[in-house]
Amino acid sequence: MAAKPDRLLLTTSQAACLTALRDGKDSMTGIAIHAKLDLRRTIVALHKLEELGLVRRGAERTWLMTMRGKRGHFRTLREESRQPAMGLGPGMQRVLDALNRPMRGRDLAIKLHMTVPNIHYHIVTLYSQGQLRLGDPDRILLIVSRTDDKTPLLTFDEDRLLSAIPAQPGLFFWD
Repeated sequence: MAAKPDRLLLTTSQAACLTALRDGKDSMTGIAIHAKLDLRRTIVALHKLEELGLVRRGAERTWLMTMRGKRGHFRTLREESRQPAMGLGPGMQRVLDALNRPMRGRDLAIKLHMTVPNIHYHIVTLYSQGQLRLGDPDRILLIVSRTDDKTPLLTFDEDRLLSAIPAQPGLFFWD
């Protein structure tokens, strides 16, 4: 059965990216995190959406929906996996092994002698695979932990608020 002319047929990755854009995400990382995709699949999906006239590139490395993208209705088509399921690469395995407690992205980069962009890439990929939790999805390098670590993670605003409270002797249990 062919799709109706007014109804687009998108893959699940493309539909997830379009939904992320409709929900207000406009950066590559924001779209990837919202759609739970790795950066490579996000890039491919966004370029296809651009070819279809649903999105366009904005200023400052952002993505914007066109009028067709805002108003268009779509159906999703389950996409075929082109690559066989692979294990984690050595870099991603090092990140997981190093996360014995929640850590900031910059601290993780220092500990592993990696660049911050490399850690950023690994965190987005591991999050898309369901192996990491983020304290703040809008600032993925703020704090990250393994999914099996149940330590509460603070958002940026919570972290900022807590840091503004002056330390007083006897106020906290570790004093």
